[in-house]
Amino acid sequence: MTPTGLLGNELGKLGLPQDPREIIGQLLVFGDAENHIICGTITSIGYGPGEGVSFRVSSPKFHGHDIKKIVPSEDGVASLHAAPKLVVIGQFEIL
Repeated sequence: MTPTGLLGNELGKLGLPQDPREIIGQLLVFGDAENHIICGTITSIGYGPGEGVSFRVSSPKFHGHDIKKIVPSEDGVASLHAAPKLVVIGQFEIL
């Protein structure tokens, strides 16, 4: 399978458009249980067999930490990973 086909399949499993061009440039809103919210542009999409799909966003910080990636799941929940060693679970939307 081509890299584009594999990425498209994984995006589709999350209920997202399978064409990355329909996601990159869109607005991603992430919020945690304490109502901390970030809103940024999706700048890139990554995929790895161990981590699944991940997004990089234009918002540089969350809780004062440098955002590395946001990893979505099928049910609108995502984990935000920031340096050093911060992982926050919350909800995400792509607008």
